Amino acid sequence: MANQSTEEKDLHKAANRVRELNNLTLDVTEHDEVLQSLSRLLTMVTGSKFSQVNIFDGSTQYTIASDGALFPPLPKNNTFCTYTLQKEAALEIPDMSQDDRVKDHAAVTGEEHIRYYYGEPLITSNEVAIGTVCIIHDDELQLSEKSKEIVKNIADQITRHLELKNELVSQNKKVQQQQSTLRKVIHDLRTPISGIIGGLSMIDNNEIGPKFKSVLELAKQSSKNLIDYVNSSLEKAINAEEETSFITASTLRDKLLSLYKLQADSKEVKLHISAELENEERITTLSSGDLINVIGNMISNAVKYSSKDELVSVEIGYKDEDRDQYKVTISDQGVGMNEEQIKAISSLERNHSTEGTNNEKGFGIGLKEALRTLTQHEGTFDIESAEGKGTTFTVYFPRKH
Repeated sequence: MANQSTEEKDLHKAANRVRELNNLTLDVTEHDEVLQSLSRLLTMVTGSKFSQVNIFDGSTQYTIASDGALFPPLPKNNTFCTYTLQKEAALEIPDMSQDDRVKDHAAVTGEEHIRYYYGEPLITSNEVAIGTVCIIHDDELQLSEKSKEIVKNIADQITRHLELKNELVSQNKKVQQQQSTLRKVIHDLRTPISGIIGGLSMIDNNEIGPKFKSVLELAKQSSKNLIDYVNSSLEKAINAEEETSFITASTLRDKLLSLYKLQADSKEVKLHISAELENEERITTLSSGDLINVIGNMISNAVKYSSKDELVSVEIGYKDEDRDQYKVTISDQGVGMNEEQIKAISSLERNHSTEGTNNEKGFGIGLKEALRTLTQHEGTFDIESAEGKGTTFTVYFPRKH
């Protein structure tokens, strides 16, 4: 009974973490020089060989900054930092070769000869642990209490940085919406002003008295100045929209592969991602973090419910010849869903999840929040599935010109 209670507690924490990460809309593939600098500071202060800044979703550790080596995404349960995340407090392992939790890890028994570990959790202002910072060394290391305090302070700074960065993204989205509204208002103003100018030009100067000629010329010049101002403002609004955040088709494809290939390879599932767009086309409808979150959640679910040698296929293109909408199709050959399961997902009202083909746990939160993000950006989705025959998610969202 106690074990069951512990498992339920862990699932609750993991669900909160997934929800918090969705709210933060992090792009875990993005290079952040601030985080890199803080990671270098960690190794300098502690004298360790390696340092990491890690983010965890439901199943994977993503190293978003590091010093000493590059670290690919790893299964959460095959990492040292998973124990810091579970503890939600500082964790020190003075000799990893003597610790039952990690002594058989390949990095401990192999050439890396890792011996010392110290980690601190990244805890948000909502008191949710979303990741860790850690230092790793290949020999004995004595970390003073002052050094541990510095590691804790760096962890706090990293969390505040991520939250502030997210707030900046949120504010930029509001600015973009205001720019879009301004552009529409300015565009709509041109028609009545042009009509006024046209009407004034039809008045024959010879048919009005001298008293009104000067008034007519003033009205014509004022209208001309106003239309010039409207045109100039519209051009500025268009330029401002073009400078907003974007992700290219080729970058989107590469990032999705780098994030989810490990998950697919670990299950021996084939993952294929293609983009029919021009490689350098800028997608600006959603931020890179939102877009990767939306598509990535569907890829992760497709892999989760697929078995060895089955194919997960992702196609990024246009909905039709008009090219006014993007279309992303995520198809798998996995277990499929029944009508009730499809309705549960489509409603966006409640979480729905079942265990994967390798008994992977899930919460349904990530997919639900990803689809909610899609609909908030005027996107839509369709689900086609049958039990035992796989599932196809088709996502549509507007293309901004």
